[in-house]
Formats: sequence, C-alpha cells, structure tokens
Amino acid sequence: YIYENSPDTNYDVPPNNDRLLVGNPSGNKERSLIGFDLSGIPPGSTINSAKLRLYFRSCGPGFAGSWVRAHRLTRSWSESKATWNKATEFYNPLLGVWIPVLWNNPGGDYDPTVVGSVYLAPGDVGSWKEIELKGLIQDLVNKVYPNYGIILEADSCPQFIRFDSSDGINGPVLVVDYVPAEIELTPAPSSQTVVQGGSTSYQVVVGGTYKGNADVDVTWIAPAPADTTANPDVASGVVPFVVTINVQTSATTPPGDYRLRVGVTGTEGSPAPSDSVVLELHVEPAVTPDFSILPTPGSQTVAQGETAEFTVTVTATGGFSDPVTLSLSGLPPGATYTFSPNNQPPDFTSTLTISVPETTPTGSYPLTITGSGGGKIHDVPISLEVVEASGFSVQVEPDSQTAAQGESVSFTVHVVGTGGFSDPVTLAIAGLPPGASISATANSLPPDYDSTITIQLADDTPPGTYTMYIIATGGGISTHSNAFTLTVTSAPPSPSPSPSPSPSPSPSPPPGGFDFEISVTPSSLTLPASGSGSVVVELTLKSGTGQPVSLSATGLPSDATYSFSPATVVPTGSSTLYITAGSTPGTFTVLIKGVGGGVEKTTMFTLIIEAPKKCVIATATYGSELSPEVQLLREFRDNFVMKTYAGSQFMEVFNAFYYSWSTPVAEIIAKHAALREISKGAIYPLISVLRMGSDLALRLMPAHPESAVVFAGVMISALLGLVYLTPVLTSVLIVLRKRNHQLSISPVKYLVSIFAASLLILTIGEGLLVPLLVKIGSSALVLSSLCLMSLPISVKLARRLP
Repeated sequence: YIYENSPDTNYDVPPNNDRLLVGNPSGNKERSLIGFDLSGIPPGSTINSAKLRLYFRSCGPGFAGSWVRAHRLTRSWSESKATWNKATEFYNPLLGVWIPVLWNNPGGDYDPTVVGSVYLAPGDVGSWKEIELKGLIQDLVNKVYPNYGIILEADSCPQFIRFDSSDGINGPVLVVDYVPAEIELTPAPSSQTVVQGGSTSYQVVVGGTYKGNADVDVTWIAPAPADTTANPDVASGVVPFVVTINVQTSATTPPGDYRLRVGVTGTEGSPAPSDSVVLELHVEPAVTPDFSILPTPGSQTVAQGETAEFTVTVTATGGFSDPVTLSLSGLPPGATYTFSPNNQPPDFTSTLTISVPETTPTGSYPLTITGSGGGKIHDVPISLEVVEASGFSVQVEPDSQTAAQGESVSFTVHVVGTGGFSDPVTLAIAGLPPGASISATANSLPPDYDSTITIQLADDTPPGTYTMYIIATGGGISTHSNAFTLTVTSAPPSPSPSPSPSPSPSPSPPPGGFDFEISVTPSSLTLPASGSGSVVVELTLKSGTGQPVSLSATGLPSDATYSFSPATVVPTGSSTLYITAGSTPGTFTVLIKGVGGGVEKTTMFTLIIEAPKKCVIATATYGSELSPEVQLLREFRDNFVMKTYAGSQFMEVFNAFYYSWSTPVAEIIAKHAALREISKGAIYPLISVLRMGSDLALRLMPAHPESAVVFAGVMISALLGLVYLTPVLTSVLIVLRKRNHQLSISPVKYLVSIFAASLLILTIGEGLLVPLLVKIGSSALVLSSLCLMSLPISVKLARRLP
C-alpha cells in the first residue's frame, strides 16, 4: 500500500508487508496497489466472471461502513519500489544511481472510472469480500489496455480499512471463469495431386476466437516422401491469417499417397490453444513432359493508383523444354499487367506486375495465371485485393448562389478522407469576386470534416457571375473541388417613403411549443492516437420559436478532450464538435445532448481511436511493452512529440523509415539472449538523453509547445550524434588521415548552413500550416543536428589519436 502521510516510504517490508490499507484517516489517504498475471488466459477468451476476493482483516475505531472502489492503473509500477510519490525506479549504470520514475499524479496514476466496488459494514470484519472485475479483465485479456493492475481506494472513509496482502495469511485471490479462445484451421484444398518432380501448394486459413500470435509447424506423417520439401510461407502470424504450404517433389520421389500435418499453436495462454489438419498428397509417375506454375504470394493487396508484384516460378517436369507463355485473366476494370520475362523454356522465374489505375473499383478480384506451351495448358488461381487509395476529396454545395452587392452568402465544403488519410487538410479559395472577403468555420483539420465558408460581398463588387474553386492541400497532396458559381446582382435602390394606409391588424395564430431535432454528421469518426478531428451537430427547429440550446458530450475516453463551436445554438443551426484523442485506443459511443427551452434531445456517433505505434526494438530488447524503459520511450513520443504539430509531422517521416526495417531486426533480437544484452547497453544512452532532453523541454511547454519540441529535437539529436556517431566518424577519419587525406572542419560550415535553412523551412511550414514543408524542415533539422557536434569533435580526435 502507499500512504500520503509518508509519501516516500515503500511498505513492502516487514512488519507492514502483510496488509493492504485504504481509507483517509486523519486526512491522509491510504491506497493499495494490486497486480495480477493474466498471461495464462489466451487473448480472445470470453470472460464470464472475474471476482477479486479480499480478506477484511480490521478497521479503524468508529468505522460505520464504507464503499471500497477499484480503478484501472494507467502506468507500470514495482511492488518493492512504489510509494505515494513514485511508481518505481531503475538503476542507471552510467551515472551509478537509482533513477526514480514518479507518478504523474501523487497517489497513483489511474483511470477515474470505477471498474468495481464493494460495500463494507462493521460486521464484515473477519470475512471474505468480493469485487466483480469482469469488464476490466475482459479488456485486459483483449489487450484494449496494458495490464498494470488496479488501485483500491476509500478516500471518503475517515477510518482505515485493512485487507490481507499476498504476504499475509489470507492474500487476495482473483478468480476468473472464462471460455478459452480457440484456433480453427480450414484447408483449401485438403488434397492435391502432383507428378514426380512437380510442385503444388495448399492454403490453410487460421481462424477462430483466438486473437494472439501463433506458430506454424509442418511435418510429414510417416512414411515421408523421399526428396520432397514442404515449406510454409510464414512461420508465425497474428490470428486470423492465411498460411500457404508449398510442396516440391523431385524426379526420385516414389509415386504414392502421403499425408502432411499442419499444426498451429498459440504463443499466449496456458495452455495455449492449438489445432491441426492433415493434408493429402498424391504423387503420380512422371510419364509425359510437363511443367508447373507456382505464384508467390498467393494473394496481394494494392491501393488504387499503385502496382502489385507476384513472383511466378515455372518448373519443367519429365524433360519438358518448350517455351511457356504466361497470361493473366480476371483483371479488375482498367488494370494492366506484364510478365517479365515471358515465353521462355522452363525452368524460369517471371515477375508479374499488375498496374491498378485510380479509377479501379475497390474489392477482391480472383485472377487466373495461364501457362501454355508444348501442347500443355495450366491454370493457377491468385487473388488481388484493391483498397482505397490514401487521400481526400473536396465537394462544395450548393454549386450556385445569388447575392446582391453588400450581402453575404454561405457554401458548405465537405472534406472526406480515403484510405486512412489523417493529415490536416488546409482550404483556400480561387476565383473570389473583387472586394469580397471570406471566413470559414473550420480549416486545417484531419478529414472527415465540414466547413461553412461565408463570402461577404463589398458594396462595390462588380455584378456578374464568378466561377470559384476550393484548393485543398495536405499530406503532400493538392486537389481542388467542383466548380461553384456566385452571381452578384446590383444592390436594389433605396425606396422613397410614401404614406400608405395602415392595414387592420389580423390575429396571429398562437405559436406551438418549442421543439427541435438533433443529428450528427458523420456517424463515425476515426482518429489516430493523439490526433484530432471534428463532426458537425445539426439542430433543426420543429415547432415554436427558436430558443438557445446548450450542447454537451459524454462517453469519450478520459484522456480525450473536446469543445463545441459554438457551444450554444438557436435552431435551426449547427455547431462543430472538435475532438483531440489521447493515447487510449478503442471504439467509443459518444452521446451528444442538447438542452434548451425545457426540451432535451440526444444523438450518438461512434469514435474510433487507433492504437499507437509500438517501440518494437525496445520491446524485443526488454521483453515487455510494460518495462520502464519502453514506457519512457512511448511517453516521450505520445505525450510530448505527438502533442505538437511539428512533432506529429516529423513522426510520420520517422515512422515510415523506422517501421520499414525495425520489425525483422526486433525478431532477431528477441530470439538471441546475447543480442538482447548488447541492445540494452546500446539503448541506455538513448534513454538517458531522452530523459534529460524531455525534462528540460517540458519547462518550455506551457509557454510555447512548438518551440519546446524543436528545442528538444535539436538538443537530443546533437547529444545522440555525440554518443553514437562520434566513434564511427572518428574511425573513418583516422583511416582517411593514414591515406594522406587532409582533415578539415570546413564541412561544419555547410552543416551550419543546412541547419539554418532547415530551421527556416520548418518555421515557414508551421506558419503557413504546410505539412510537406514541416516534414522536410524537421527531418533536415534532426539530421544536421546529429552531425553538428559529432563532426568537429571527431576531426579533433582523429588528428590526435595514433
């Protein structure tokens, strides 16, 4: 437990380690941290119940009963290190000291949502009490949240409440009743026939309720065919996935029937789920010359406007030597293909390139590769999945309006993203009438969003019809909307006053009661972690006279923020709801409520927040995403860099580079203990530099976040270059010096020029909200900063070292 009155004391030592305390005696809160290992439950399992059993040992004098509440912890902690002020600590061998990892909020970092509770009465002392945690355990098993355990609190209770800890007589017990996740295998086909020396393949769909990683094992059931190989195209995958088993026989493979066992076993859960299927192979004698066709992979996914490639291996059997011509059928509309090379005698390997234009409809297309030659024809199926290209479209409505000089008129601009596009899209107008001005309700937001543009005509705007376009830019893409027109008419002359008889008043019908309808567009919004977006809330007057309606929203995750613009609307009217996501992933139902004139109406939409990217190399090195080192890297990225415009644009460039190679490297590190230890030593300077840089830069965040992230980026890059690049550059320069090359620090002048130019480009990009300039400027700034300190120091070292 942790104690507010002794904020730096860890109580996991005798005589206090046998108890868990909660309450608020004498105004000093006591809270208890409980962790539990769920690794034995396979991901995807259905939790029927999860009861946390606690033994109520004693309570303080005057105890009259209290609720004890459980909350989900949001950061990692250590049982032997946690106190009221800190979550844990780790040893830094470079500094020779223990480095504390503080709670962001003293008393523990946790989600304020109560995930379970129990009421304790004075008569319950000496008995077991239960807290139902089914919902939390289901989320943890499904990896919706990292498993940091729970915190127990009874902050409203003026006495202490004591439970037995795991070191006590009756320690806490989590009793989970669940239906284990399963793996199911579906072969297609389950039997194949091949001639001696030929090849064939099977596809096995790995499905079921299990949602974790699984390993693939392929073995022959004795007797195995001689000189025959059976290789899966993947050794493991995250369920669901498809594994293709390629079987290659030889001319010496005995004809007959053989059986091949394909087993898939999960790597998570105890016991881990598994399943297997038996595939049948019939080998026939090679009587006549022939050939076989083997495409790899069996299926591909391609975006509109891009290309996909397959490797097609043509293998001769029985001495076949005629040229084989390859062709393809079943192409999607507008697509073209080439085989290179083609019309060759086997054995040969050809690259099939399929070009898909931007106009090709999305969907799954079954294709057939046909090989013909020497009187033989063979067809082999493959599949091509065409997905939506990443980008956005802009549509303006209505497409025409009329207004007089001096009046204003409004158009609605719809910005719709496609293919997961999430960069901010900036709007500008072309063709604005002379003297007119423009304003917009929304701009420079990630799609999807709507913006109402209002054009205010001047009194002297020339009459006529003007054709305009909306120019939209974002993510390196620029496009324009449909053409829309504005017809400007002359202002009507002011009428001369003339007496007229006053009409007799006629009674007006009494107005009906005030009522309105509320709706939201779009009905679903998807955001990346720490990203932002908006929806439009429409209020339509149904009856009566319009009255102010106040808007509010509930159902968002705790680390997300929102605002309405405006917050009060008189129907008929609209408001834009802006949402900034935190780091909590998942699907949330957001309830929007409108209250006014004694009437309350609600509407809902779905908010999807994508999971943040993983630090794959650090995770492989330290063995868990929950390790303090990995958490530091993730918190620096998500809570500091991604919170700024410049940082988020730089991370797009960095992620494209980092994730292009880091996954296979992480897999190699994870398989070798020696590499993990080497990687830990290599990463330690990175962690120390990031901690020092972020601590200094965080002091600038309240004043100017964008300047803070640029300052941190320059300082951290320079220090990392000093640590990692200096040894490499020094070694290279020593070799050059021994080959009679003159060493000079003049290149530093060019580095300074590049540094200044990149800083200027970054500043212009931020000022104009041009993502491409920000990406170029921030990337160049980081690269030049890496060498700014390391290069001159390396030159001096190379001159002095032997």
